[in-house]
Amino acid sequence: MSISLGNYIIKNDKYIKILGITFDSKCSWAPHIRQACTNRLNIIKMLSHTSWGAHLSVLLKIHKSLILSKIDYGSPLFSSAIQCHLKKLENIHNSGMRLAIGAFRSSPIDSISNIAEIPSLSLEWAEQKSLLAARIHRSPQGISTSPNNLFSNLQAKLNLDQIIPSTISLQPTWTITLDINLELHHIGLARATGP
Repeated sequence: MSISLGNYIIKNDKYIKILGITFDSKCSWAPHIRQACTNRLNIIKMLSHTSWGAHLSVLLKIHKSLILSKIDYGSPLFSSAIQCHLKKLENIHNSGMRLAIGAFRSSPIDSISNIAEIPSLSLEWAEQKSLLAARIHRSPQGISTSPNNLFSNLQAKLNLDQIIPSTISLQPTWTITLDINLELHHIGLARATGP
């Protein structure tokens, strides 16, 4: 279905990609999760060969830069997806860590995460969500009520009301005069030059 606006036709798409995040009409985040990292995981599979593969530290860096960065980007948005979709991302993340450290498929996830020194996705996402809630609450643009709506469960945990909001000065920075005390500087110069 499309809508015409004057001479322009506006298409109604099921999916739209904005800044690397695929939004769908049902807000299920399934298309974004599906295309997130499966191709990137193949790179680690190729490089993690037992006889000629890369070193563990190199593989972990590749995992962090290719897979974990892609999963973390936009996570405050799609971390609200249903559990079966998030499980796919966790499986990709765990497979990347397992391949990087050379662990067996039967190895416990907590042990793999401990050896790789990478926290689980749920901890990563909780941290990012908390930082975003605090940043939005602190912003001076008048959206300080947003964390209450978007992050209602974090309001009680973080006590966002105690965060001091930042203010934007309307005075140009080149007209601001700073009163700087240079007494310690003169003491340091006197000691450096000696008696």
